[in-house]
Amino acid sequence: MKIKQLHLRNIASIERADIDFEHDLVDPIIGEQARTFLIAGNTGAGKSAILDGISMALYKNTPRLAGVKNRSKNNYTNTDGENISVNSIEQYTRLGISPKDECYSEVVFESNEGLECRARLTLGIYLGRTDADGQRHLKHNTPKWEAKMGSEDWVNVDKNTGEPILTAIGLNFKQFGQMAMLAQGQFAAFLTGDKTERETILEQLTDTAHFSKYGEAIKNLYDQAKANRKTVEVKLKAEKEHTMAEDEVKQLNDQLKLLTEQQKAEAEKRQQLEGQITVLKNYLAAKDEKEQLNKQLTEYRLHFKILSADILYRQQQLQIADSYIQELQTWLKNHEEREGVYSQVDLISERLKQWRKKKDDGRRLAEGLEAENKKTTLLERTKNVADSDLKTSKQKVEALQELIDQLKGKLSALHPEEIVQQMDALHQRKEALQQLQTLLHRLQEDRAEAQQLKLRMHEAQLQIDKQKEKLKQAYTDYTLADENNKKAQTLLQTMKMSMDDKIMELRKRLHDEHADTCPLCGQPLTDHLMDTDFSEILSPLQQHQAAAQQALSYAHDLYLREKGVYDRQNGELQTWQTAADKADQANKTTEEKIKALARSCALEGKSLADEIPSVITAMDRKMEELKQQQKQVESLRKQIDQIQEDKKPLDVGYQKAIAQQGECVTALTRHLEMLKNMKQQIETITHDVEVLDTQLHTHLDRWYADWQTQIDETTLRLKADAKEYGDKKGNLDRARARSYQLQLCMEQILKTQQDVTILYADWNTDGLEPKSYGTEDMINVWTKFYALVKSHAERVRTVNDILKNEYQGLDMSTLVKQRDDMSASIQKRAEQMGGIQTALQKNQENRERLALITQEMQQAEKRLKKWDIINKYFGGTKFRTLVQSYILRPLLNNANVYLRQITDRYELTCSEENEQLSILVLDRYNKNQVRSATVLSGGERFMISLSLSLALSSLNRPDMNVNILFIDEGFGTLDEKSLDSVMETLEKLQDIAGQNHRRVGIISHREELYDRIPVKIEVRKKGEGRSFISTT
Repeated sequence: MKIKQLHLRNIASIERADIDFEHDLVDPIIGEQARTFLIAGNTGAGKSAILDGISMALYKNTPRLAGVKNRSKNNYTNTDGENISVNSIEQYTRLGISPKDECYSEVVFESNEGLECRARLTLGIYLGRTDADGQRHLKHNTPKWEAKMGSEDWVNVDKNTGEPILTAIGLNFKQFGQMAMLAQGQFAAFLTGDKTERETILEQLTDTAHFSKYGEAIKNLYDQAKANRKTVEVKLKAEKEHTMAEDEVKQLNDQLKLLTEQQKAEAEKRQQLEGQITVLKNYLAAKDEKEQLNKQLTEYRLHFKILSADILYRQQQLQIADSYIQELQTWLKNHEEREGVYSQVDLISERLKQWRKKKDDGRRLAEGLEAENKKTTLLERTKNVADSDLKTSKQKVEALQELIDQLKGKLSALHPEEIVQQMDALHQRKEALQQLQTLLHRLQEDRAEAQQLKLRMHEAQLQIDKQKEKLKQAYTDYTLADENNKKAQTLLQTMKMSMDDKIMELRKRLHDEHADTCPLCGQPLTDHLMDTDFSEILSPLQQHQAAAQQALSYAHDLYLREKGVYDRQNGELQTWQTAADKADQANKTTEEKIKALARSCALEGKSLADEIPSVITAMDRKMEELKQQQKQVESLRKQIDQIQEDKKPLDVGYQKAIAQQGECVTALTRHLEMLKNMKQQIETITHDVEVLDTQLHTHLDRWYADWQTQIDETTLRLKADAKEYGDKKGNLDRARARSYQLQLCMEQILKTQQDVTILYADWNTDGLEPKSYGTEDMINVWTKFYALVKSHAERVRTVNDILKNEYQGLDMSTLVKQRDDMSASIQKRAEQMGGIQTALQKNQENRERLALITQEMQQAEKRLKKWDIINKYFGGTKFRTLVQSYILRPLLNNANVYLRQITDRYELTCSEENEQLSILVLDRYNKNQVRSATVLSGGERFMISLSLSLALSSLNRPDMNVNILFIDEGFGTLDEKSLDSVMETLEKLQDIAGQNHRRVGIISHREELYDRIPVKIEVRKKGEGRSFISTT
């Protein structure tokens, strides 16, 4: 992210502050943003309030509040009686402001995606309610935290998640403090912290949190594998106890085989007994059934007589139906001649109504026609008057219209539309010519500016070529110095390793054994060498290595300076090249526009600037001529408009005369049409009456001679006679159908009766009287009865066949007892067999389950072995520690790059097996002794901690960068010597910041810094606890 602006209103002691970090803090020498600037001011002026203001707007928290201990139940009461917590953000409200005063901190920043955003925290006070003493005390407002993302509206920030600000920044509060704000007392947080603190910082900066999750997952999988193996082991042990031995299984199988053979023999014997019992049961049942069949036969004989009496009754009813049919046929034959009239009774009745209605309608129409003939003369007289008025009005209108047409002819001869079109075309062409003049002038200026850019680019390219040669030479020198340094370092390290205690002891032993040459270094063993002798031997190597290191540092600094100059010059050239390309493209676009406008204006010459003024002058003369013609057109239009106004009353009168004449014509026409229609209706009705007379005489004169005088009575008599005739015909049809159904039914019933008598030939119907059975569906009754009789006869034959055989010597109770005893024996053996089979089945299931559990045990042990090895190296926090230990070494190398630019005395290192992530300090001034950072002085710790902080920042993820690093050093109690050391460090901080592409803001009140850093943000006191800010 990039911090761009800070705006404070009554925050802490600062009354008002508007700081533009991009435009206000400019290096006066190079004219660019100052890489390092100083936030200066006296003690208590409010320098650290600038950091607090940035932090509170972005996170609603500050470094000072975050460092408060014992926050719970730690409150105080101010002079207005308000209870305030010691870690409350409201404490930043400046004392002495009124409820009307603004109180907020606002930061303008650029998100990781390049979007300009704003974050604001608003505080302030308000006047509370009146208390019991009649006083109104001032109270703190509830903080209002807002954000504005790009062009969107202001929104409230989620107080729990910090969204949407947190997503835009990419850093939480703690990460932001470590990356952008090295506040007082926090330089050595990573250097001297314990393992947990260093792990947490590395985890946040290098995104290694997922390795902790991997380690926890590995540990959980190991625990699961271990627990699973224990569970399977318990299951295996339990299952072994439930499995039978082989001899037990064989004994049970032998018992099961014997019981099966015994059961089979008993089952065959029981089946024989069941057959004897069944035969004996059938014989006894047949004897009882024989008696029942004899009783049923008597009942069936009686029922046969009842059904036969119904047959006699139905034969009697069939004779009656035939007599009724004969009677109806005789009556219908006597009235057969009238069937033609009866079949059209509705039509004849309707014709009688029509005949009477048309007689009445004809009489009324004749009377109306005589009255309407008298109105015709009056309508004709009215039409003649209207024709005369219309003719007079038309002559007046036509006279004025002729005068209007003459004036319009003159107007048309002037062609007014063409005049307007010509003037519009001239206006458009003149505007195009004026625009063309503007483009020609602008093109001339742009071409001159493009030429200047090309001259600058040529000069810049010459400078870059020279700087490129310098850069190549610097890189060659740096490569050579690096090789020399590595050689010196390798030689020195080899010699140091040879001076290990064991090697020294070996060389002494070789000397004691009178060896001539050392096998390690090849030197002759002429003297007994002691430790001091070895140190003297290494001293030149150390000096050579130090000189090589110093030469490498100088060559590296020179290369970086030359590289910076080359990058800056190349960047300027690229900027000018881009501007030149844009200028050429813009000129080409302008030329295309000029050509297009020239073509639209019919200008094809090369000297457009000279040709355009004369063309504009000629166009002005033509426009003046057109304006005179327009005046003539307007005069004619006014005359025409005046005559048209005079003509409007005459037009209205003419239209009224037309309407009046039309109404008279319409009235006369409608009247004549009505007379014509009435005559046609009378003729039509007369014809219809004649047709109806002919039709009715044909139908009615023979049987209804008085129909013309008695129409209603004739209609009633006709309908009654027709209904009677229809009823008789219907009765005949139904009687015939009924007779037919009775005949069919009788044929079926008689056939079934015959079938019954075949089964029992001695059944007869002698002496029976006709009697109805009481149901219509006698076919179904006889069918069911025949089925019962037939079934009875068949059963009688079956029973007789059974009774032909006699069974002696068989006793039912004895047979049943023998069968039951045999069944009990079979059941007992089945239970014994079931118990054996269940035991064998269960044992087989146990064996299969044991095999599965044994296989499961093998898999569990294999899985446990695998996860035991993985957990040993990566389980729990081991994975994260291992990864971070590999990260720590390049981190220290990066920190040493910064540290060498500050001092050549110290180098950061760590042990090989660095599980605690400990950081050690190598002191080159004390024979490269390694010691803990905790014993360093304040100034030494500051230099090392600062280098480590910059290295941590460079190790950060791309989405966790801040463009400004604020340092609140707080070393006011240092002695002069330590302060000089710190001053030298801060003077070198510009180069360090330049390498890291970050700006550095230093907060201090020391005069030494004030004189050395030219760009400043000064915080000055105004009195009464107020301060103001200025930038220089």
